[in-house]
Amino acid sequence: MSVHLLRAEARGEMVRIPVAIIREDSRKLYLGGYRNKKTGVVYHHASSQTTFERANKWDNMPERFTRQTQTVDVVTRSIQTVRESATQMKRRDLYIDESKDKSLAPQDYFSSDALAALREEKTLFLQCQWRGYCARKLAWQLREEAADKRERMYAEEERKRAEVR
Repeated sequence: MSVHLLRAEARGEMVRIPVAIIREDSRKLYLGGYRNKKTGVVYHHASSQTTFERANKWDNMPERFTRQTQTVDVVTRSIQTVRESATQMKRRDLYIDESKDKSLAPQDYFSSDALAALREEKTLFLQCQWRGYCARKLAWQLREEAADKRERMYAEEERKRAEVR
């Protein structure tokens, strides 16, 4: 409960008016925006909280029920493609440079099953190579540890022999 103080206009005295504040226990609907995961504070998107009236797009526009507006203006344009697709046959009176010509042939059809099989094959190859690398790395590490252990044993034996003498 909150108390607000108001000044009465006529008499100039303060009047206390109790105002009950009703707090909603349930969470309000989340309509978009940003929710801080650390603090839990919800920042709503401005468009979900702001009410605004959209202007009608047909306001202040001329009526379009006349014959003139229903007629379509057609514009014809020719298009020159980038890639040439025509061929020129050889003739006796025409020289055609064939030095940069190349023949294209269609490739074999590659189905989705073939693609899946190829991916599996390549994946298995990569796994095999990676596991081999890890095994070689582990073997090298074990060899180095064994060599270090042998060196420590020889050094210990040499130290004991030196103590005995």
